Amino acid sequence: MTTEQTTKPQPAPQVEASASTPTELAITGMSCGNCARHAMEALQGVPGVRSAAVSLEPGGAAVRWDAGAAQDVPALLR
Repeated sequence: MTTEQTTKPQPAPQVEASASTPTELAITGMSCGNCARHAMEALQGVPGVRSAAVSLEPGGAAVRWDAGAAQDVPALLR
């Protein structure tokens, strides 16, 4: 399973997050609901993530950040 950032690249790896603007990710290689669950749990484990929603079809995720949290997109991709 791989992830790709589909949002506009930021000049720095960590930027101030907006609670209302999610970070959108494209995820390839998920073949079942268990894959989606594992991806969601991994995303929710990143510091500053308020919530993550993963969709098996079409293969993507939306991550919402805690208000004022640093938006660490490289950590999401790891």
